[in-house]
Amino acid sequence: MAGYGTDTGTAGVSATGKSYRAKGRSLGGKRPNEKQSIKLNQVVGSSLVEVFTASTTRAKGALPVAETLQVTNAGDSALGAVVKISNWSDATTQSGDIKLNFVIPKGETLRFPSARVVSTDEATFLSGTAVANTAPDANMYVDSTADADSATAAGVVGHATSTRVYLEPYTSAANCTANLFRVGDLIRIRDEVMEVTAIGDKSDLANNYLDVIRGVKGSSSGTAAVDDDPVRLTFFNAFHNFDKFSTARTDKDGKFSAGNFFGYGRSLIYQTEGIQAGSIAIKCYERAYQEFGMSGVNASTHSGLAASTEYKFNITIDGGSTFSNLTFTTDANNLRFGGRNGIVPKIQAALNEQYYTAGNLFEKQVFVDIINGDIRFTSASRLSTSAVALAAPTSGTTPFGVGRIPAIANIESAIASRLPSDSKASSLTGTDVGNTDAFMYDDGKGNLIGKGSGTINYDTGAISFVSYPDSEFVVSAIYGSAMSGKLNSDVKNVIEEIKVQSMNAKVEGKVEIDVDVDFGNLKG
Repeated sequence: MAGYGTDTGTAGVSATGKSYRAKGRSLGGKRPNEKQSIKLNQVVGSSLVEVFTASTTRAKGALPVAETLQVTNAGDSALGAVVKISNWSDATTQSGDIKLNFVIPKGETLRFPSARVVSTDEATFLSGTAVANTAPDANMYVDSTADADSATAAGVVGHATSTRVYLEPYTSAANCTANLFRVGDLIRIRDEVMEVTAIGDKSDLANNYLDVIRGVKGSSSGTAAVDDDPVRLTFFNAFHNFDKFSTARTDKDGKFSAGNFFGYGRSLIYQTEGIQAGSIAIKCYERAYQEFGMSGVNASTHSGLAASTEYKFNITIDGGSTFSNLTFTTDANNLRFGGRNGIVPKIQAALNEQYYTAGNLFEKQVFVDIINGDIRFTSASRLSTSAVALAAPTSGTTPFGVGRIPAIANIESAIASRLPSDSKASSLTGTDVGNTDAFMYDDGKGNLIGKGSGTINYDTGAISFVSYPDSEFVVSAIYGSAMSGKLNSDVKNVIEEIKVQSMNAKVEGKVEIDVDVDFGNLKG
């Protein structure tokens, strides 16, 4: 294994005789939390010697799991390389190791752009469980399958101030309910939200627990918890209090954050945890709208309405109660649909006023525009329940059936909020192709791109992004396999070891190892 020096960017020699150069700040005796690039150099003879071993233990001479790795022949003799990886009989069953043998000629490099490499007996990729275009649970939580336990000690059960949640069931440290949680998780027991600050060592039932902060995110701590209460994984929008919204959705700034991926990817057994890199796709709902059913209209088109006249109509937005008799008054001179004081700006101003006024349109925004030669009323939200419904007023003068505006019975049917299609017709061939433009998706490196931007933690599922404002969404992903979650030598989903030798018994070889690692992943 490699040793670490104490001088930034300078070379050193490990206890095994390897020389190395670390790019970045000093590593000696510290607990760095950022990614680093490490270069190791070693002269090798005709017998195999270890030049890389992945570790999750924070110990002297230990290298954390590599994110990328390459082996370069920097000498004159050809090298033989033996790369040890795990074999999996299926997506969730590890079944021993195999060793890949390579010959690396002088000056050539063996590159692994990702150190996540396994062997498999299956003929297809080791995909786990798939989720396709699924809306997050409407409760904004799922049952983790862990229950609050008072068999060893009461903890939060029956207590308003205790900060320990004892969990059941328990089988072993490798198979227990504490494995379902991570420090930083927001959990919910009944109506109380708690933040996990520490996790027991899982050595037995008494140490199968969570330490928490009580009553966070606008909830209140109390004495309501009882034995066997389900411990829930929550995924309300954590930029706000837990009861701000009734579903998992973005806020008015388009922001969303949750500490897990909507309950997916957590497991009692650590070997099958996490979300598969590159598998995430998130699709937001489209806006609801209703049009008059006109054609050929532009900003200069005369409306046919009377000057200086008060008109009224009813409008219902996003499943709420109808706002009756929305009023706008035409200008004395401009009766065109557009322009200063035109009909469309007048209606928009009336809707804007109600957005800030207590009533059925409070904080419900509607846009009125001339689109494709027609007048369109569009909901600003992208909720699954979003809808726009126009109707004649209950009293006053209606604009429907006056001038260019059709009678209420003849306007177009409303178009409710809906999800965009997963595919679209190719402009070249007419065949269906993926509708990539409809999605926000991950790049395999923890970044969300496309119709939004943000980050995803493949281990915890913690997600944070900015996309469309006031939007609900559906998610697609794969979870629960050897290829899911974090790079982990304990789980055995990475290159575990590399040994190298000179292929020529008479000539020494020289190997150069380049690895990108994250020292924050080390334990201890």
